[in-house]
Amino acid sequence: MISNLNWPNLLLLIPLTLSFSCSSSTTEQESSKIPDTIDTYVRKQMEIHEIPGAALAVIQNGKVVHQNYYGTVLPGFEVPVEPKHLFRVYSTTKLLVSTAIFQLMESGKLKLEDKIKHHINDIPERWGAVEIRHLLAHSSGIPNFIRFDNELSDEALWTKLIDEEMYFEPGSYWEYNQTNYWLLAQIIENLSGVSMEEFIVQHQFSGDNEGLLFSSSSLAAIPNRIVKFNYNDDDQIYFRPLDHAGSRGFAGNGLNITLDRFIEWGIRFDNNQLLNASAQELMLSNFDFSEVNHSFFHGWGDYSFNNTKSVGFTGGGVSAFRNYPNEKTTVIFLSNGYRYAPVHNDIVNNVAGILDTSLLNSELVVNADILNSFVSQNFDEAIINYKTVKKELPENDFESVINQLGYIFLGKKEFEKAIKLFELNTLDHPNSSNTFDSLGEAYLSQDYFEMALKNYEEALRLSPNSNHAKNMVDGLKKRMEGRH
Repeated sequence: MISNLNWPNLLLLIPLTLSFSCSSSTTEQESSKIPDTIDTYVRKQMEIHEIPGAALAVIQNGKVVHQNYYGTVLPGFEVPVEPKHLFRVYSTTKLLVSTAIFQLMESGKLKLEDKIKHHINDIPERWGAVEIRHLLAHSSGIPNFIRFDNELSDEALWTKLIDEEMYFEPGSYWEYNQTNYWLLAQIIENLSGVSMEEFIVQHQFSGDNEGLLFSSSSLAAIPNRIVKFNYNDDDQIYFRPLDHAGSRGFAGNGLNITLDRFIEWGIRFDNNQLLNASAQELMLSNFDFSEVNHSFFHGWGDYSFNNTKSVGFTGGGVSAFRNYPNEKTTVIFLSNGYRYAPVHNDIVNNVAGILDTSLLNSELVVNADILNSFVSQNFDEAIINYKTVKKELPENDFESVINQLGYIFLGKKEFEKAIKLFELNTLDHPNSSNTFDSLGEAYLSQDYFEMALKNYEEALRLSPNSNHAKNMVDGLKKRMEGRH
Protein backbone atom coordinates (compact mmCIF):
# COMPACT_ATOMS: atom_id res chain seq x y z
CA MET A 1 0.00 0.00 0.00
CA ILE A 2 1.32 3.45 -0.94
CA SER A 3 0.73 5.70 2.02
CA ASN A 4 2.20 9.07 1.08
CA LEU A 5 0.08 9.80 -1.98
CA ASN A 6 -3.25 11.59 -1.74
CA TRP A 7 -5.18 9.01 -3.73
CA PRO A 8 -8.35 10.30 -5.44
CA ASN A 9 -11.65 9.62 -3.74
CA LEU A 10 -12.32 7.41 -6.73
CA LEU A 11 -10.21 4.63 -5.29
CA LEU A 12 -12.29 4.63 -2.13
CA LEU A 13 -15.53 4.61 -4.09
CA ILE A 14 -14.87 2.01 -6.77
CA PRO A 15 -14.93 -1.06 -4.50
CA LEU A 16 -18.43 -0.07 -3.44
CA THR A 17 -19.77 0.13 -6.99
CA LEU A 18 -21.04 -2.64 -9.21
CA SER A 19 -22.31 -2.82 -12.76
CA PHE A 20 -25.75 -1.41 -13.56
CA SER A 21 -26.75 -4.83 -14.79
CA CYS A 22 -26.70 -6.48 -11.34
CA SER A 23 -30.06 -7.46 -9.93
CA SER A 24 -29.96 -7.92 -6.14
CA SER A 25 -31.61 -5.28 -3.97
CA THR A 26 -28.29 -4.40 -2.31
CA THR A 27 -26.61 -4.00 -5.68
CA GLU A 28 -29.48 -1.90 -6.99
CA GLN A 29 -29.12 0.38 -3.99
CA GLU A 30 -25.41 0.76 -4.60
CA SER A 31 -25.96 1.18 -8.35
CA SER A 32 -28.32 4.07 -7.71
CA LYS A 33 -25.37 5.96 -6.24
CA ILE A 34 -23.22 5.57 -9.33
CA PRO A 35 -24.44 8.69 -11.21
CA ASP A 36 -23.64 10.86 -8.19
CA THR A 37 -20.26 9.17 -7.84
CA ILE A 38 -19.48 9.86 -11.51
CA ASP A 39 -20.53 13.51 -11.23
CA THR A 40 -18.50 14.02 -8.06
CA TYR A 41 -15.43 12.54 -9.71
CA VAL A 42 -15.78 14.56 -12.95
CA ARG A 43 -16.31 17.84 -11.09
CA LYS A 44 -13.26 17.14 -8.92
CA GLN A 45 -11.08 16.57 -11.97
CA MET A 46 -12.43 19.72 -13.60
CA GLU A 47 -11.54 21.64 -10.44
CA ILE A 48 -7.99 20.23 -10.22
CA HIS A 49 -7.19 20.78 -13.89
CA GLU A 50 -9.33 23.92 -14.34
CA ILE A 51 -11.45 22.53 -17.17
CA PRO A 52 -14.02 25.25 -18.01
CA GLY A 53 -16.85 23.08 -19.35
CA ALA A 54 -17.65 19.49 -20.28
CA ALA A 55 -20.28 16.93 -21.21
CA LEU A 56 -20.29 13.22 -20.43
CA ALA A 57 -22.30 10.19 -21.42
CA VAL A 58 -22.16 6.51 -20.48
CA ILE A 59 -23.92 3.98 -22.72
CA GLN A 60 -24.47 0.37 -21.74
CA ASN A 61 -26.29 -2.28 -23.77
CA GLY A 62 -27.64 0.35 -26.13
CA LYS A 63 -29.09 2.56 -23.40
CA VAL A 64 -27.85 5.80 -21.88
CA VAL A 65 -27.22 5.05 -18.20
CA HIS A 66 -25.71 8.44 -17.39
CA GLN A 67 -25.55 11.81 -19.14
CA ASN A 68 -24.67 15.21 -17.71
CA TYR A 69 -23.28 18.66 -18.48
CA TYR A 70 -20.77 20.57 -16.37
CA GLY A 71 -19.25 24.02 -16.13
CA THR A 72 -19.39 26.88 -18.57
CA VAL A 73 -19.19 27.53 -22.29
CA LEU A 74 -16.67 30.36 -21.87
CA PRO A 75 -13.98 30.48 -19.17
CA GLY A 76 -14.91 33.07 -16.59
CA PHE A 77 -18.47 33.58 -17.84
CA GLU A 78 -21.51 31.99 -16.21
CA VAL A 79 -23.00 30.50 -19.37
CA PRO A 80 -23.66 26.85 -18.54
CA VAL A 81 -22.96 24.00 -20.93
CA GLU A 82 -26.29 22.63 -22.15
CA PRO A 83 -27.56 19.87 -24.47
CA LYS A 84 -27.89 22.36 -27.35
CA HIS A 85 -24.15 23.01 -27.46
CA LEU A 86 -21.86 21.49 -30.09
CA PHE A 87 -18.31 20.58 -29.10
CA ARG A 88 -15.44 20.59 -31.55
CA VAL A 89 -13.97 17.10 -31.10
CA TYR A 90 -10.80 17.50 -33.20
CA SER A 91 -9.13 14.15 -34.10
CA THR A 92 -11.97 12.08 -32.67
CA THR A 93 -13.50 12.96 -36.06
CA LYS A 94 -11.31 10.22 -37.55
CA LEU A 95 -13.57 7.51 -36.10
CA LEU A 96 -16.39 8.61 -38.37
CA VAL A 97 -14.11 8.86 -41.40
CA SER A 98 -12.71 5.37 -40.82
CA THR A 99 -16.26 4.07 -40.48
CA ALA A 100 -17.17 5.75 -43.77
CA ILE A 101 -14.31 3.94 -45.55
CA PHE A 102 -15.53 0.60 -44.20
CA GLN A 103 -19.09 1.44 -45.27
CA LEU A 104 -17.77 1.92 -48.81
CA MET A 105 -15.93 -1.39 -48.47
CA GLU A 106 -19.18 -3.09 -47.41
CA SER A 107 -20.92 -1.74 -50.49
CA GLY A 108 -18.17 -3.16 -52.73
CA LYS A 109 -16.74 0.17 -53.86
CA LEU A 110 -13.24 -0.41 -52.52
CA LYS A 111 -10.91 -2.89 -50.90
CA LEU A 112 -8.54 -2.01 -48.10
CA GLU A 113 -5.63 -3.29 -50.22
CA ASP A 114 -6.51 -0.97 -53.11
CA LYS A 115 -3.68 1.31 -54.14
CA ILE A 116 -4.77 4.90 -53.57
CA LYS A 117 -3.61 5.78 -57.10
CA HIS A 118 -6.67 3.87 -58.36
CA HIS A 119 -9.03 6.23 -56.51
CA ILE A 120 -7.23 9.61 -56.59
CA ASN A 121 -5.88 11.31 -59.70
CA ASP A 122 -2.35 12.67 -60.03
CA ILE A 123 -0.80 10.53 -57.30
CA PRO A 124 3.00 10.82 -57.63
CA GLU A 125 4.91 7.70 -58.64
CA ARG A 126 6.73 7.49 -55.29
CA TRP A 127 3.35 7.05 -53.57
CA GLY A 128 2.46 4.17 -55.86
CA ALA A 129 2.66 1.43 -53.19
CA VAL A 130 0.40 3.23 -50.70
CA GLU A 131 -2.84 1.38 -49.99
CA ILE A 132 -6.04 2.56 -48.35
CA ARG A 133 -5.28 0.49 -45.25
CA HIS A 134 -1.98 2.37 -44.86
CA LEU A 135 -3.84 5.66 -44.68
CA LEU A 136 -6.21 4.31 -42.04
CA ALA A 137 -3.36 3.03 -39.88
CA HIS A 138 -1.07 6.09 -40.24
CA SER A 139 1.46 3.89 -41.98
CA SER A 140 1.61 5.49 -45.43
CA GLY A 141 4.97 7.26 -45.16
CA ILE A 142 3.47 10.21 -47.07
CA PRO A 143 4.62 13.67 -45.87
CA ASN A 144 2.42 15.37 -43.28
CA PHE A 145 0.78 18.57 -44.54
CA ILE A 146 0.87 20.24 -41.11
CA ARG A 147 4.58 20.88 -41.74
CA PHE A 148 3.64 23.54 -44.29
CA ASP A 149 2.13 27.00 -44.13
CA ASN A 150 -1.55 26.74 -43.20
CA GLU A 151 -2.35 29.64 -45.55
CA LEU A 152 -1.39 27.69 -48.67
CA SER A 153 -4.16 26.81 -51.08
CA ASP A 154 -4.95 23.12 -51.59
CA GLU A 155 -3.22 23.25 -54.97
CA ALA A 156 -0.07 24.88 -53.61
CA LEU A 157 0.05 22.48 -50.67
CA TRP A 158 -0.38 19.47 -52.95
CA THR A 159 2.56 20.65 -55.07
CA LYS A 160 4.78 20.82 -51.99
CA LEU A 161 3.66 17.42 -50.72
CA ILE A 162 4.38 15.56 -53.94
CA ASP A 163 7.86 17.14 -54.14
CA GLU A 164 8.77 15.74 -50.69
CA GLU A 165 10.49 12.41 -50.17
CA MET A 166 8.53 9.61 -48.50
CA TYR A 167 9.13 9.25 -44.76
CA PHE A 168 9.30 5.43 -44.88
CA GLU A 169 8.09 2.41 -46.81
CA PRO A 170 4.29 2.03 -46.61
CA GLY A 171 3.20 -0.40 -43.91
CA SER A 172 6.49 -0.38 -42.02
CA TYR A 173 5.98 2.21 -39.27
CA TRP A 174 3.26 4.14 -37.45
CA GLU A 175 3.47 7.92 -37.68
CA TYR A 176 0.43 10.10 -36.97
CA ASN A 177 -0.26 12.10 -40.08
CA GLN A 178 -3.09 14.41 -41.11
CA THR A 179 -2.40 13.97 -44.85
CA ASN A 180 -3.67 10.38 -44.56
CA TYR A 181 -7.15 11.58 -43.70
CA TRP A 182 -7.21 14.35 -46.28
CA LEU A 183 -6.60 11.61 -48.85
CA LEU A 184 -9.28 9.37 -47.31
CA ALA A 185 -11.75 12.25 -47.63
CA GLN A 186 -10.90 12.54 -51.33
CA ILE A 187 -11.42 8.80 -51.79
CA ILE A 188 -14.82 8.99 -50.09
CA GLU A 189 -15.82 11.90 -52.29
CA ASN A 190 -14.60 10.28 -55.53
CA LEU A 191 -16.37 6.98 -54.85
CA SER A 192 -19.64 8.37 -53.44
CA GLY A 193 -20.13 11.43 -55.64
CA VAL A 194 -20.81 13.63 -52.61
CA SER A 195 -18.59 15.41 -50.12
CA MET A 196 -17.14 13.41 -47.25
CA GLU A 197 -19.22 15.29 -44.71
CA GLU A 198 -22.43 14.75 -46.70
CA PHE A 199 -21.64 11.03 -46.99
CA ILE A 200 -21.19 10.78 -43.21
CA VAL A 201 -24.45 12.61 -42.51
CA GLN A 202 -26.34 10.40 -44.96
CA HIS A 203 -24.88 7.05 -43.90
CA GLN A 204 -24.17 7.53 -40.20
CA PHE A 205 -26.88 10.01 -39.09
CA SER A 206 -29.80 9.04 -41.36
CA GLY A 207 -29.43 12.25 -43.37
CA ASP A 208 -30.24 14.48 -40.40
CA ASN A 209 -27.52 17.10 -39.82
CA GLU A 210 -29.13 18.81 -36.83
CA GLY A 211 -26.64 19.06 -33.98
CA LEU A 212 -23.59 18.40 -36.12
CA LEU A 213 -21.48 20.20 -38.70
CA PHE A 214 -17.97 20.19 -40.09
CA SER A 215 -15.68 23.14 -39.48
CA SER A 216 -11.94 23.09 -38.82
CA SER A 217 -11.89 26.73 -37.77
CA SER A 218 -11.92 27.98 -34.21
CA LEU A 219 -12.58 31.47 -35.57
CA ALA A 220 -15.89 30.79 -37.33
CA ALA A 221 -18.95 32.15 -35.54
CA ILE A 222 -21.21 29.10 -35.26
CA PRO A 223 -24.35 29.29 -33.10
CA ASN A 224 -24.16 27.13 -29.96
CA ARG A 225 -20.68 25.85 -30.91
CA ILE A 226 -18.09 25.39 -28.13
CA VAL A 227 -14.42 25.58 -29.08
CA LYS A 228 -11.30 24.65 -27.16
CA PHE A 229 -9.63 27.37 -25.11
CA ASN A 230 -5.89 27.32 -24.48
CA TYR A 231 -4.28 28.56 -21.27
CA ASN A 232 -1.58 31.26 -21.22
CA ASP A 233 0.65 30.71 -18.18
CA ASP A 234 2.30 34.13 -18.51
CA ASP A 235 -0.98 36.03 -18.29
CA GLN A 236 -2.82 33.26 -16.40
CA ILE A 237 -5.84 33.49 -18.65
CA TYR A 238 -7.59 31.34 -21.22
CA PHE A 239 -7.56 32.50 -24.83
CA ARG A 240 -9.31 31.43 -27.98
CA PRO A 241 -6.93 29.81 -30.51
CA LEU A 242 -6.77 31.08 -34.06
CA ASP A 243 -6.46 27.75 -35.88
CA HIS A 244 -8.27 27.26 -39.17
CA ALA A 245 -7.47 24.37 -41.49
CA GLY A 246 -10.13 24.83 -44.16
CA SER A 247 -12.02 21.93 -45.69
CA ARG A 248 -8.88 19.82 -46.05
CA GLY A 249 -8.90 19.53 -42.27
CA PHE A 250 -12.47 18.22 -42.06
CA ALA A 251 -11.52 14.52 -42.08
CA GLY A 252 -8.78 14.96 -39.51
CA ASN A 253 -10.33 17.37 -37.02
CA GLY A 254 -13.50 18.98 -38.34
CA LEU A 255 -16.45 17.41 -36.53
CA ASN A 256 -18.53 19.65 -34.26
CA ILE A 257 -21.32 17.73 -32.54
CA THR A 258 -23.72 17.74 -29.63
CA LEU A 259 -23.45 15.04 -27.01
CA ASP A 260 -26.91 13.74 -27.97
CA ARG A 261 -25.89 13.15 -31.58
CA PHE A 262 -22.64 11.49 -30.55
CA ILE A 263 -24.62 9.22 -28.20
CA GLU A 264 -26.86 8.31 -31.13
CA TRP A 265 -23.78 7.46 -33.21
CA GLY A 266 -22.35 5.32 -30.40
CA ILE A 267 -25.55 3.33 -30.00
CA ARG A 268 -25.79 2.75 -33.76
CA PHE A 269 -22.17 1.57 -33.75
CA ASP A 270 -22.85 -0.90 -30.92
CA ASN A 271 -25.96 -2.23 -32.65
CA ASN A 272 -24.11 -2.84 -35.97
CA GLN A 273 -26.31 -0.29 -37.67
CA LEU A 274 -23.26 1.49 -39.10
CA LEU A 275 -21.32 -1.62 -40.11
CA ASN A 276 -22.09 -5.31 -40.12
CA ALA A 277 -20.34 -7.45 -37.54
CA SER A 278 -17.60 -8.75 -39.87
CA ALA A 279 -16.71 -5.28 -41.19
CA GLN A 280 -16.62 -3.89 -37.67
CA GLU A 281 -14.43 -6.76 -36.51
CA LEU A 282 -12.01 -6.07 -39.36
CA MET A 283 -11.91 -2.36 -38.58
CA LEU A 284 -11.06 -3.14 -34.95
CA SER A 285 -8.36 -5.68 -35.79
CA ASN A 286 -4.65 -4.96 -35.40
CA PHE A 287 -2.74 -3.50 -38.31
CA ASP A 288 0.42 -5.53 -38.90
CA PHE A 289 3.35 -3.10 -39.11
CA SER A 290 6.35 -4.73 -40.76
CA GLU A 291 9.13 -2.96 -38.81
CA VAL A 292 7.67 -2.12 -35.40
CA ASN A 293 5.57 -3.76 -32.73
CA HIS A 294 2.87 -1.10 -32.43
CA SER A 295 -0.75 -1.74 -31.55
CA PHE A 296 -3.18 0.25 -33.68
CA PHE A 297 -6.36 -0.68 -35.48
CA HIS A 298 -7.70 0.57 -38.82
CA GLY A 299 -8.32 4.18 -37.82
CA TRP A 300 -9.08 3.37 -34.19
CA GLY A 301 -6.71 3.47 -31.24
CA ASP A 302 -6.08 0.44 -29.06
CA TYR A 303 -6.55 1.15 -25.33
CA SER A 304 -6.87 -2.50 -24.31
CA PHE A 305 -5.54 -3.80 -20.99
CA ASN A 306 -5.66 -6.98 -18.89
CA ASN A 307 -7.53 -8.92 -21.60
CA THR A 308 -10.16 -6.16 -21.75
CA LYS A 309 -10.57 -4.82 -25.28
CA SER A 310 -10.91 -1.05 -25.32
CA VAL A 311 -11.05 0.97 -28.55
CA GLY A 312 -11.64 4.55 -29.59
CA PHE A 313 -9.85 7.81 -30.19
CA THR A 314 -9.22 11.21 -28.67
CA GLY A 315 -8.94 14.71 -30.05
CA GLY A 316 -7.26 17.97 -29.15
CA GLY A 317 -6.77 16.90 -25.57
CA VAL A 318 -10.45 17.70 -25.02
CA SER A 319 -12.55 14.87 -26.43
CA ALA A 320 -12.58 11.10 -26.08
CA PHE A 321 -14.75 8.28 -27.37
CA ARG A 322 -14.05 4.95 -25.69
CA ASN A 323 -15.84 1.71 -26.48
CA TYR A 324 -15.58 -1.65 -24.72
CA PRO A 325 -16.99 -3.99 -27.40
CA ASN A 326 -17.32 -7.12 -25.30
CA GLU A 327 -19.14 -5.29 -22.51
CA LYS A 328 -21.28 -3.21 -24.89
CA THR A 329 -20.21 -0.11 -22.97
CA THR A 330 -19.21 3.31 -24.28
CA VAL A 331 -17.97 6.44 -22.49
CA ILE A 332 -17.98 9.82 -24.30
CA PHE A 333 -16.27 12.86 -22.81
CA LEU A 334 -16.30 16.30 -24.45
CA SER A 335 -14.69 19.43 -23.02
CA ASN A 336 -13.37 22.86 -23.97
CA GLY A 337 -9.89 23.17 -22.46
CA TYR A 338 -7.63 22.58 -19.48
CA ARG A 339 -4.96 24.48 -17.63
CA TYR A 340 -2.25 21.91 -17.02
CA ALA A 341 -2.58 18.79 -19.13
CA PRO A 342 -5.13 16.81 -21.11
CA VAL A 343 -6.83 14.38 -18.73
CA HIS A 344 -9.64 13.17 -20.99
CA ASN A 345 -8.24 9.62 -21.10
CA ASP A 346 -7.97 9.51 -17.31
CA ILE A 347 -11.55 10.70 -16.91
CA VAL A 348 -12.92 8.17 -19.39
CA ASN A 349 -10.96 5.35 -17.75
CA ASN A 350 -12.11 6.18 -14.25
CA VAL A 351 -15.73 6.76 -15.21
CA ALA A 352 -15.75 3.32 -16.84
CA GLY A 353 -14.26 1.92 -13.63
CA ILE A 354 -16.97 3.50 -11.53
CA LEU A 355 -19.54 1.82 -13.74
CA ASP A 356 -17.80 -1.55 -13.71
CA THR A 357 -14.54 -2.24 -11.88
CA SER A 358 -13.46 -4.75 -14.55
CA LEU A 359 -13.20 -1.81 -16.99
CA LEU A 360 -10.73 0.08 -14.79
CA ASN A 361 -7.13 0.26 -15.98
CA SER A 362 -5.33 0.52 -12.64
CA GLU A 363 -2.09 1.68 -14.26
CA LEU A 364 -3.87 4.74 -15.66
CA VAL A 365 -5.31 5.47 -12.20
CA VAL A 366 -1.78 5.52 -10.75
CA ASN A 367 -0.52 7.72 -13.59
CA ALA A 368 -3.41 10.13 -13.09
CA ASP A 369 -2.62 10.41 -9.41
CA ILE A 370 1.05 11.12 -10.15
CA LEU A 371 -0.05 13.85 -12.53
CA ASN A 372 -2.39 15.32 -9.92
CA SER A 373 0.35 15.25 -7.27
CA PHE A 374 2.68 17.37 -9.42
CA VAL A 375 -0.14 19.80 -10.17
CA SER A 376 -1.29 20.22 -6.57
CA GLN A 377 1.82 19.53 -4.44
CA ASN A 378 5.33 20.89 -3.94
CA PHE A 379 7.56 19.75 -6.81
CA ASP A 380 10.22 18.08 -4.64
CA GLU A 381 7.56 16.24 -2.62
CA ALA A 382 5.93 15.08 -5.86
CA ILE A 383 9.29 13.74 -7.08
CA ILE A 384 9.69 11.76 -3.85
CA ASN A 385 6.15 10.45 -4.22
CA TYR A 386 6.83 9.38 -7.80
CA LYS A 387 10.00 7.52 -6.88
CA THR A 388 8.16 5.74 -4.08
CA VAL A 389 5.35 4.70 -6.42
CA LYS A 390 7.84 3.52 -9.05
CA LYS A 391 9.66 1.41 -6.47
CA GLU A 392 6.45 -0.17 -5.18
CA LEU A 393 5.00 -0.75 -8.67
CA PRO A 394 8.03 -1.78 -10.78
CA GLU A 395 5.81 -3.41 -13.39
CA ASN A 396 4.14 -0.09 -14.28
CA ASP A 397 5.43 2.07 -17.14
CA PHE A 398 5.56 5.76 -16.18
CA GLU A 399 7.27 7.08 -19.32
CA SER A 400 4.24 8.84 -20.79
CA VAL A 401 3.08 10.57 -17.61
CA ILE A 402 6.58 11.87 -16.74
CA ASN A 403 7.01 13.06 -20.33
CA GLN A 404 3.64 14.78 -20.12
CA LEU A 405 4.62 16.46 -16.86
CA GLY A 406 7.87 17.65 -18.40
CA TYR A 407 5.91 19.43 -21.10
CA ILE A 408 3.57 20.95 -18.52
CA PHE A 409 6.51 22.59 -16.76
CA LEU A 410 8.09 23.50 -20.09
CA GLY A 411 4.87 25.29 -21.01
CA LYS A 412 4.89 27.09 -17.67
CA LYS A 413 8.49 28.17 -18.42
CA GLU A 414 9.74 26.36 -15.33
CA PHE A 415 12.66 25.05 -17.33
CA GLU A 416 14.76 23.55 -14.54
CA LYS A 417 11.83 21.40 -13.41
CA ALA A 418 11.08 20.35 -16.97
CA ILE A 419 14.69 19.35 -17.61
CA LYS A 420 14.83 17.45 -14.32
CA LEU A 421 11.76 15.42 -15.30
CA PHE A 422 13.00 14.72 -18.83
CA GLU A 423 16.42 13.71 -17.48
CA LEU A 424 14.75 11.39 -15.00
CA ASN A 425 12.79 9.83 -17.84
CA THR A 426 15.91 9.14 -19.91
CA LEU A 427 17.48 7.40 -16.91
CA ASP A 428 14.37 5.32 -16.33
CA HIS A 429 13.89 4.59 -20.06
CA PRO A 430 17.35 4.55 -21.67
CA ASN A 431 16.09 2.75 -24.77
CA SER A 432 13.27 5.21 -25.55
CA SER A 433 13.95 7.59 -28.42
CA ASN A 434 11.09 9.81 -27.31
CA THR A 435 12.56 10.55 -23.87
CA PHE A 436 15.81 11.84 -25.40
CA ASP A 437 13.88 13.78 -28.04
CA SER A 438 11.91 15.54 -25.29
CA LEU A 439 15.04 16.29 -23.27
CA GLY A 440 16.65 17.72 -26.41
CA GLU A 441 13.66 20.02 -26.87
CA ALA A 442 13.92 21.22 -23.28
CA TYR A 443 17.63 22.02 -23.64
CA LEU A 444 16.97 23.75 -26.95
CA SER A 445 14.35 25.97 -25.30
CA GLN A 446 17.19 27.38 -23.18
CA ASP A 447 19.64 27.62 -26.10
CA TYR A 448 21.80 24.83 -24.68
CA PHE A 449 22.68 23.76 -28.21
CA GLU A 450 25.39 21.21 -27.39
CA MET A 451 23.19 19.37 -24.89
CA ALA A 452 20.21 19.58 -27.23
CA LEU A 453 22.24 18.10 -30.10
CA LYS A 454 23.60 15.32 -27.90
CA ASN A 455 20.11 14.21 -26.93
CA TYR A 456 18.63 14.52 -30.41
CA GLU A 457 21.51 12.39 -31.73
CA GLU A 458 20.72 9.75 -29.11
CA ALA A 459 17.04 9.90 -30.07
CA LEU A 460 18.02 9.36 -33.71
CA ARG A 461 20.36 6.49 -32.80
CA LEU A 462 17.52 4.74 -30.98
CA SER A 463 15.02 5.48 -33.75
CA PRO A 464 16.91 5.85 -37.07
CA ASN A 465 13.68 6.45 -39.02
CA SER A 466 12.55 9.40 -36.89
CA ASN A 467 12.18 12.30 -39.32
CA HIS A 468 11.77 14.75 -36.46
CA ALA A 469 15.02 13.71 -34.75
CA LYS A 470 16.90 13.75 -38.07
CA ASN A 471 15.62 17.22 -38.93
CA MET A 472 16.54 18.52 -35.47
CA VAL A 473 20.07 17.05 -35.65
CA ASP A 474 20.65 18.51 -39.12
CA GLY A 475 19.20 21.87 -38.15
CA LEU A 476 21.19 22.14 -34.94
CA LYS A 477 24.46 21.25 -36.68
CA LYS A 478 23.89 23.97 -39.26
CA ARG A 479 22.91 26.43 -36.57
CA MET A 480 25.98 25.66 -34.50
CA GLU A 481 28.28 25.87 -37.53
CA GLY A 482 26.90 29.34 -38.21
CA ARG A 483 27.95 30.47 -34.76
CA HIS A 484 31.63 29.79 -35.43
